[in-house]
Amino acid sequence: MLIDNKTAAIDGREYQEIAYMNVVVDGDEDKAMEFYAGDRDVVKLKGPSHRIKITVINEDTEEVIKTVERDLSLGAVSSVMYSLPAIVDGAPTVELPLPHTEAQEESGGGDAPQQEEVPTGEAPALSD
Repeated sequence: MLIDNKTAAIDGREYQEIAYMNVVVDGDEDKAMEFYAGDRDVVKLKGPSHRIKITVINEDTEEVIKTVERDLSLGAVSSVMYSLPAIVDGAPTVELPLPHTEAQEESGGGDAPQQEEVPTGEAPALSD
């Protein structure tokens, strides 16, 4: 599972990246992660259901601004990416397209077959 703290648009709404937060997955405080604005990280998980706890913190004063907990259901997918700002804001949809999916969409929608040059081992033909 990828978790992302970047500004993201989901269902026509923009969720702003958060300056600083602490993230705990499945109550494992020993593996708590710090996220700054623009961070993205990978969490390796087993099973379809997990709980994420996000604590938004004022980095200067270390004061807790907001704490949010949410259940996440991964289903049968092998990879998924969630928006931390959307989770903190209580958005109904918090899933983001995976990075390689975004690149395909930006380079032509991913619908058209990509033509790939396959090396044949032969030298290219030279013209006069």
